[in-house]
Amino acid sequence: MAETGDFAAWLLWMPMRPKLAPHLMQQNGQKMLQAIPSNLGILNASTNGARMTTTWLEAHVPGFAELSKAERQAIADFTMLWTLFESRVLATQGSAQKIVEVVEGWEQTSTFGATSYDRELAYFQDRYVANGEMTCHFDGLKLRANDQPALVQAVLDGSNASPRDRLIAMLIVVLRYRNNLFHGIKWQYKLKGQLDNFSHANAVLMRVLEQHGDLHGE
Repeated sequence: MAETGDFAAWLLWMPMRPKLAPHLMQQNGQKMLQAIPSNLGILNASTNGARMTTTWLEAHVPGFAELSKAERQAIADFTMLWTLFESRVLATQGSAQKIVEVVEGWEQTSTFGATSYDRELAYFQDRYVANGEMTCHFDGLKLRANDQPALVQAVLDGSNASPRDRLIAMLIVVLRYRNNLFHGIKWQYKLKGQLDNFSHANAVLMRVLEQHGDLHGE
């Protein structure tokens, strides 16, 4: 499902399946055909509503129409992944301080598995460092004083290879993506060209959630 509208429709469709499927399997072909349109009407209505939202965004938000389907999907996925990450991992405290706290906890129990993020770290290093100097993209992160800017820079330029600090730095970069997106800073750049950023951020969030998100708990 490439469009976020398709995803919204899917969310509405899923709760209907347990009720719809047994009923359909027990009926003859004619009744099956009668049952399908009434349920699909709900699905079509949700899809049309989502498409109306997309049409409105394309008409009113600068740069939204130029985003590819992949870019839109990556940004939508990031929004959902970050919300889950902040809830399950950061205890609803989305801050650099909380990131440091939870990573230090993983370090004490030897559960942070920093080497499994090597590909994502390499991407961030390539983006934010060139010829030994920080690139303009690094300034675009808008790191604040409490975002551990010295630590993040040292990890990105390779002068700090501590497994603990590498994971902290990556998660703070992802945090800055979150803040810059939700607070509107990235909209100033019209979001174009952000596919790789959000794709790698999503990979980090998914891996952290798999390891530490208690996805099978209550």
